[in-house]
Amino acid sequence: MTAVTEYLQQVAAAIAREDGEALAEFTDLLMTEEWVGMLLPDLQRMKQDQLDNLVEQAILSPYDLYVKSFLNYLNTPDERDYYDVAASVFAQFCQPVFAKAWHVPVVKRLCEGLMQLAVQRDAYLKKLGKKGTTYTNLQNRFSWLMSLILVDRPGFEGTKAAALVIANIALRFYANIDEWHLCTKLIRQIDQRRLDLGSYPMSQRVTFHFLVGRLKLQYQKYRGAEKHLAFALEHCHAAALQNRRTIFVLLLVARMVRGVLPHQRLLEQFELHHIFGPLIGAYKQGNFRVYDQVLEQHRAYFSALGTYFDLQMRTRMIMYRNLFRRVWVVLNQQQPTTQLDYNSLSRACRFGGVENMSIIGVESIVVSMISQGYMKGYTLPGRGVVVVSKNHPFPNPYQLAQTKKRGAKKRLSHAVLRRLPGQLRRTSANSGA
Repeated sequence: MTAVTEYLQQVAAAIAREDGEALAEFTDLLMTEEWVGMLLPDLQRMKQDQLDNLVEQAILSPYDLYVKSFLNYLNTPDERDYYDVAASVFAQFCQPVFAKAWHVPVVKRLCEGLMQLAVQRDAYLKKLGKKGTTYTNLQNRFSWLMSLILVDRPGFEGTKAAALVIANIALRFYANIDEWHLCTKLIRQIDQRRLDLGSYPMSQRVTFHFLVGRLKLQYQKYRGAEKHLAFALEHCHAAALQNRRTIFVLLLVARMVRGVLPHQRLLEQFELHHIFGPLIGAYKQGNFRVYDQVLEQHRAYFSALGTYFDLQMRTRMIMYRNLFRRVWVVLNQQQPTTQLDYNSLSRACRFGGVENMSIIGVESIVVSMISQGYMKGYTLPGRGVVVVSKNHPFPNPYQLAQTKKRGAKKRLSHAVLRRLPGQLRRTSANSGA
């Protein structure tokens, strides 16, 4: 009995008992050297029609076409062609074979193998001085597979079990190679199909929400990041301490940018008080000197998480709000007033570590704070003064963000109504009564 014949018998047995893990092992694009060493001599001796007949006799349709393409992949003489031939193996399984839930491990293994080959292919292209395009090609294949999974097709209902498995594999891969822009298409496909995530295992849901949260954070969509990361932290297994710690840090950053700070007890629970304790203290005081020193001290840590830019640039306006509020509190302790002069604010900025802060610079910051809602008041440019509101002149940043969200929704609904024909607009406006 030849090695190929023995191999085909084992593949046929795995298919007969619907053993997805075994079939995935036998058709792994990164198959171990032991198996390849056994099969390759026979494959090199056989003619193509002889191999085809052997497969057709041992393997039922449509699996036979898939196994043929896999054996041809093993016999590929030039490693530069591995990705292209592996992609045809991937396509051969995804359609028409992939139809049952037990096929999911096979698809998962094929995706993982194809990703590794894509890395090797792009590395080779870069050595030649060419632009690597394999990652984009791989994204198109993942998108095609996700379309097959999400579209309702009679007899293919079992494919939906792979949706989050494939999404998580792809998102994690693109996150690891820092190609975040290639993630958006898959997420959009899932959102458009309104996939019921509640029907999937919690572990898959937690991973998905974590990865989507990281993507939102990458694109400075902090509200969306907070939503997804909060779900991931709440439902992450209690024993997965390192995972929970990573999620917590990202959630902390997403909330810190929006003006929400964690309790000291949480920092101690996740053993982060030595990093975030001084950082948050400086943030609350508007002390830019200490804040930047702590940030620079732990730069490697924040950069590895992809949060350095967010903490460096996206917290500035709230820190100015905190600093100017402290000035207002001190002045009101001496004598109640609604006026803040730019000289006092300029001195406070220099004291807080912002060197060479001019009066024009202070005025620019004040105008930005008023326009963004961090300060309620109006400026008197000729007198170098800002007049603040008597009631809550420095709104809570997080509450302000929530108010902006509700206001945006209201403006959107009004904008939609304005586009409707008159009679339909009146009907829509009155339908909620």
